[in-house]
Amino acid sequence: MAEVHPAAAVPAEAGDVIDPFFVSDILKKNMLTQEDIQKLIEVFATRDEVATKKDLDELRGDFRELQTAVDGYMVKADKYFQEMLMLAHKVDRLEKWILQLAEKVGIQLTP
Repeated sequence: MAEVHPAAAVPAEAGDVIDPFFVSDILKKNMLTQEDIQKLIEVFATRDEVATKKDLDELRGDFRELQTAVDGYMVKADKYFQEMLMLAHKVDRLEKWILQLAEKVGIQLTP
């Protein structure tokens, strides 16, 4: 009989004779039963549950639309904040002029 590798219990070299009972035991121990297959079906996603390329393309399109909308609002917000900054400077300048005028006319302004 051929020499068998002790760790794997398989022939040590290619071309060695394989014991048919050894193969039969491996197949019996490693075969899935109908119950095992049913458990796997319950755990793994089915074809209907997995996102398809079409689904992903639709999601990408929706994401692009949302991204464009958000970019539009960001531009509007940026313009708004710039306008508020300019208005704040304008109010400061007008307040300074009012204080200067009040001083020249001799009116005491209190906050």
